[in-house]
Amino acid sequence: MSDRIKNLEAVLQNANTPQDKIDALNELGWALRRDDFTRTIELAQQTQKLAQQEPFTPIPYHKGFANGLINEAGANLYRANFGVTLSKSLEAVSILEQHNIRESLPRALYLVSVAYGQLGNVSDALDFSFRQLHVSDELEDLEGRATALLVIGAHYDDMGNYKESLNYLTQCLDAFKKLDKTYWVILSYCNVSEVTRKLGDPQKGLEHALTALSIANNSSQQTSHRINQLIYIKIGEAHMALNQLDEALKHMQAAIDYAKDVEDPETAIQAMQSIAQLYFRLNEYDKSLAYVQSALEWAQKIKHTAHIYRGHELLADIYEKQNDPTQALYHYRQFHIVKESMINEESKQQLENLQVIYRTETAQKEAEYYASLYEAEQARRELESILNQIGRILTSTLNLNEVLDQILAQLNKLLSFDRGSLLLWRTGELEFVATRGYDSANTPPDQHRIPVDLDNDQDVFSRIYKSQDPLAIEDVTQYDGWQRVEGLTTPGSWLGLPLIRGQEVTGMLSLARNEVKPYDDEDISIATTFASQAVIALENARLYNQVQQFNQYLEDEVQKRTVALQEAYQQLERLDRNKADFIAVTAHELRTPITILKGYGQILENDPSVRSDDYRNNLVSGIVSGANRLYEIVNTMLTMVKINNQSLEMNPETLSIFQLLDAVVVNLENDISDRQQTVTLDEDNLRQLPVIEGDISTLKTVFSNIVMNAIKYTPDHGQIHIHGTSWQAPPTPHLPANAIQITISDTGIGINAEALELIFDKFYQTGEVATHSSGRTKFKGGGPGLGLAIARGIIESHHGHLWAESPGHDEINCPGSDFHVILPIKQTRPQNQTTLTPA
Repeated sequence: MSDRIKNLEAVLQNANTPQDKIDALNELGWALRRDDFTRTIELAQQTQKLAQQEPFTPIPYHKGFANGLINEAGANLYRANFGVTLSKSLEAVSILEQHNIRESLPRALYLVSVAYGQLGNVSDALDFSFRQLHVSDELEDLEGRATALLVIGAHYDDMGNYKESLNYLTQCLDAFKKLDKTYWVILSYCNVSEVTRKLGDPQKGLEHALTALSIANNSSQQTSHRINQLIYIKIGEAHMALNQLDEALKHMQAAIDYAKDVEDPETAIQAMQSIAQLYFRLNEYDKSLAYVQSALEWAQKIKHTAHIYRGHELLADIYEKQNDPTQALYHYRQFHIVKESMINEESKQQLENLQVIYRTETAQKEAEYYASLYEAEQARRELESILNQIGRILTSTLNLNEVLDQILAQLNKLLSFDRGSLLLWRTGELEFVATRGYDSANTPPDQHRIPVDLDNDQDVFSRIYKSQDPLAIEDVTQYDGWQRVEGLTTPGSWLGLPLIRGQEVTGMLSLARNEVKPYDDEDISIATTFASQAVIALENARLYNQVQQFNQYLEDEVQKRTVALQEAYQQLERLDRNKADFIAVTAHELRTPITILKGYGQILENDPSVRSDDYRNNLVSGIVSGANRLYEIVNTMLTMVKINNQSLEMNPETLSIFQLLDAVVVNLENDISDRQQTVTLDEDNLRQLPVIEGDISTLKTVFSNIVMNAIKYTPDHGQIHIHGTSWQAPPTPHLPANAIQITISDTGIGINAEALELIFDKFYQTGEVATHSSGRTKFKGGGPGLGLAIARGIIESHHGHLWAESPGHDEINCPGSDFHVILPIKQTRPQNQTTLTPA
């Protein structure tokens, strides 16, 4: 318990007047709202009730009643019950404004704004935040002003106005630093991190999130799981934007673990959807599908429409990528159904909120009646909560001795008994394995065992063993079959509970009261439920030893395999390095003689005596053509080496993508003519694309390689079409904002699904290529297999994407292929650096 909570508890204990007590209850409830939802709501309802009773009748204590509503709204906000939050906080605003109670108004307006925002009504949410800012300034309430700035920044973020959002969030961060509010400073850094990332600076966003984590770790105050999970989400999102996917996955999983610890489904959903998007980017659609489905199940449980809406949208995208049009269509339909229901629900919610503001005295009395019903229901739920908590405690350890001690300790919280023992059945006798409440006057037998005759129908364990039901004895002294154990006094009342594993009784719980105080039906019901939990804990502990032994065996085997894999991996690394070194050395060594051969060939080609002799002219032309082809191959190999070494230098400048593509096509006119193909540039479409920043030379290489690839794998008389598009907001989450897309489509033989990524690997070639062909665009001609690998390396150096799509490989029907190139309009690079290196 924190010092602040202790102080507030002390204030409550010392409250002398009803008004002081209500105010103290409200202050305590507000302090507990993030960490103890149940108690906060209890305190809030207690204050609302007290504020309308003597001596506050017939005129209620409006301030106390409104603050009780505010606390109830605040607790429901952290439980993601946004409808209840909105209803209670709107009612509080109505009371506070009606009676001109200004000091509590900023808190109420804050809750209304946040609830509206969570329910998707950003416009009304923003109006209430500005009202809170105005009232806080009037009252000189610095904390109210800071929270208003925070929420305004969050709403502008939701609206996509990131610059305005960053402006308000920066102001709120400074305000909370001055107030020395650790929790709010961390929350503000998390929001600043997200908006900075959305403004295109994920590295800065990561720095803000890590600052939040550092503050949380170094704070003298223990931060809640809820704020920790938010920090890890922001760190994960920043790593994702930086394409640091392993780090992103690690932090998102940490956020899910925190969310499960505090039963915060909304944050878990958000983290799972982010992991799903991450796997989607990695083309690991099965993993992405699993996380989206889990997130959707959670969202449906809490009826969070916005997350349900997003879940169906993601599922549709995944199934579309998996070529499952039936499932994709189904989820697209669900997506639109939920979207329509969201619109209808918003309209309905607005009407309900208007009714709340103008609720009548009758409605208030009805609320009191339902509150009394709620109290009875709350008692039932509290018992259920205790049982669940005890279940978690029992399963929190797998050490058998700890489990045995905890069983009786936790049961004693639910049920009163003077002596308790846990006995296990050992074929013919019961063995004491755990005891509670025993002293020198009551000591279990020396051997800790009691012989049992199962044929004796009066023996208590025999009856429990055969019936598998609890046995309660009101007065043990009146029970003829009671077997007295040496060292133990005869109890007054007794309850025995079977421990059942599968269909077999493995032991019993023995609970004795010294006086005759019979166990009633409720006691027996509670104890029976507890016994089933105890059996699970015991079984887990029993299995744990077996699992430990098996795990040790597996660890030994894994260690052996790991050593073997490491050796194989190191050998492959050496081979790969040797291959790369060989290529680099060979290319450099070949370049000089090829340059000489090319130069002398050109001299001969221009010699008048050679040019006048057709036979010799043809020979020399063949030499020059072959030298040029060799020169291209050597340059290609050297470019691949630079990409591998991340040493490819490029000079970005402003360029027209249409002019660049037109130059590429003109340069390939002879190749296109030789194959009697048609290459079409969608001129109207491409001319409308915005100018971009990029390295002209290397981008020409990219599009030349892709177009030559299309020519090579398209039969004679085929068609190649080039068109493009642009966007500010990306059509799918894994694509960059403010980018263009160029698509090169052909009517060629297509690509098998399993080769769509392999074609971008070095030296990979599809199909049975003509290995002796020297023409760079001959049909299925051979080549070094580096063109597409180089193209992808250059595009990734521009922070873009390159991938291929095709229905499959078919040399008869020629289904064709589409190559997609994504390029950002602006290139981001460190200061004082004018070169791009591969991503």
